[in-house]
Amino acid sequence: MQRDLSRTEIAWWITDISSPAIVQSMRRHAGHNLRNSPMKFGPANGVAFLERDGWRAIDIESQFAVGARLKRLPLVLRPFAYLPQPNPRKLGRAQWSAVVRLQHVPIG
Repeated sequence: MQRDLSRTEIAWWITDISSPAIVQSMRRHAGHNLRNSPMKFGPANGVAFLERDGWRAIDIESQFAVGARLKRLPLVLRPFAYLPQPNPRKLGRAQWSAVVRLQHVPIG
C-alpha cells in the first residue's frame, strides 16, 4: 500500500483514523453488525503511524469536535466538546477518531 500511495501523481489523500479505544468499543458494542467488515486498525500513536512513512498530516478534524461544531452531538455529550482534545500522535487510552488529509513528503 505504501508504494501505491507514494506515487508522484497522488498529491494527497484522506482517511479516517481511530484510537485503539474506539476500535475496542466498536468491537464490543457493534461487533455483531460489523461481522463482515470488522474494525481492526487503531494505532496507539495515531497520525504518527502514517507520518513515519513519509506522510504529513495537513488537516486533522476530530469527528467529535466537528459533530459539536455542527450541533450533531446529543445534548448529554455537548459539554465534553469543550474539553481539550488528545494529542493525535499520542492517543494513549483516549476515545478519539478523526478524518485526516495527508500529503506525501519525499524522503531524501
